[in-house]
Amino acid sequence: MKICSTCQNTYTDDNLQFCLQDGTKLSFVSATSQMPTETWNEPETVIQNDRQPMRINLQEQQIS
Repeated sequence: MKICSTCQNTYTDDNLQFCLQDGTKLSFVSATSQMPTETWNEPETVIQNDRQPMRINLQEQQIS
């Protein structure tokens, strides 16, 4: 696998010599180096199961 040092795009085709986005010479990614990862700053998804029984008071209406 190869990586562009400028834009961090990765390519699985080892025959490529230059980045297809910006033309920078590609370098091999070693097995021991870590690939850049993306992170998002968004809140954790929390599932709450706090259902409370619903009480419905059904009263018959008297028709006068």
